[in-house]
Amino acid sequence: MDKIYFIKFLTMIAKNDLAIFLGMVILTGSCSDDIQPGFLVKAYVKTFANDRWVIVSDENGHVLDYKQVVAQGVMEVKGFPAQKVIYTTFDRTVWGYILTSTQAIPIGTELTRDTTAYGSSADPPVQGNVNFTISDISFDTPSLDPGYLQSSVEFGARFWTHTLYGLTSVVYQGSRLSFDLPLQSVPSDVLGIGYRDGMPVHQWFTDVNPGDTVAASFSGFLPSKVIPINKRVANFGVVGLYGDYINGGTGYSLSRFGHWYFSPSSDKSKIPMPGYLDGFDNYWIYAYLNNPRCCEFTESTNFDSFGPVPASIDLPDYTYTLKSQSFRDFSFSFSNDYTYQTAFFTIDGKRSSQTDIWWNVNAPAGDKLVQIEIPGDILSKYPDFKTDQLKLNMMSLIKELDGESYGDIFFTSVTFRKHFRKLTYQFEYE
Repeated sequence: MDKIYFIKFLTMIAKNDLAIFLGMVILTGSCSDDIQPGFLVKAYVKTFANDRWVIVSDENGHVLDYKQVVAQGVMEVKGFPAQKVIYTTFDRTVWGYILTSTQAIPIGTELTRDTTAYGSSADPPVQGNVNFTISDISFDTPSLDPGYLQSSVEFGARFWTHTLYGLTSVVYQGSRLSFDLPLQSVPSDVLGIGYRDGMPVHQWFTDVNPGDTVAASFSGFLPSKVIPINKRVANFGVVGLYGDYINGGTGYSLSRFGHWYFSPSSDKSKIPMPGYLDGFDNYWIYAYLNNPRCCEFTESTNFDSFGPVPASIDLPDYTYTLKSQSFRDFSFSFSNDYTYQTAFFTIDGKRSSQTDIWWNVNAPAGDKLVQIEIPGDILSKYPDFKTDQLKLNMMSLIKELDGESYGDIFFTSVTFRKHFRKLTYQFEYE
């Protein structure tokens, strides 16, 4: 698993750690004496964790309570002599130690998430293939290498988007391209997309059935609408979806960076324009200034949204200085406004041994990131858990563009929000 996707996986874990699951929980190791009403912590046992602990600390990282969670369900921890607390999950896994700390949780907050507000996408079986022949189309190479062709044009039917990499019977001769496309519904509406003269184009093929033979000219594809971007990006994508949630709908890919970049008619010195079509319930749109690179410092400004199409995508300038990379005295300066910060601290960041540590910390903008104390019961059980060499691996400063607060994101919002727009300033060190 590549590191960037491993970190995204850990981020998903971190945001779902506060999810509510009904049932009974068996708890051991409590050390809270002064019981006061009003605070509720909910813990969930993940299937990948060999051992999970929940630690509640004050704002300075001193332990107020801790519990070992040995069964799935909801737990309650109440009565801390503090106005805000830090909630931490400690997991012993096959990848090493994975910790997630969420800071600045007010007393009286219920950490609940609505995990029933979205459904899974429909994925019916393939009903058969339709044969396409597209004329008047050219590539930078006569090669039939599918990794190249899939980045140049794309054809998809609802329920299942296919690039040329997943198609069969692909033949490219001169300026003529033919292939078979699987269909999951009968009949299907198929969408072809690409770039011509640096601009996005598309063509709908409606009421297509298995066994049909469809012919079209790429020069006859129609112009798509565009979303202006103020900077040349390294990656973008637009997906049109039917449905209210990003994980619960079906739809079509409307444009991708590779379609523009690998088109022989695109001027690579110009800023690419993502394309889209009207008629969808919502749009998932992303644009990344830089792609992560292995083993060297990378910084990027990333735009992500789900909902209406924005009038434009603006990636701001900023100044950033890392003052200390160590977790113990971590500090930085940043010029722009942001809503909250998420940082990953590791020992080596390479997952080279089961003693590696991945510690994710979430906090409001401007708050100092706190390395909490680990209770002695846990340290005695895991003597190889050493934190003195923890240093920053990756940090994200997130600006919510629709006004959501840190509390909205981590305490009260659904696991997958219906609509969002955000900027992420991302800094990766290894």
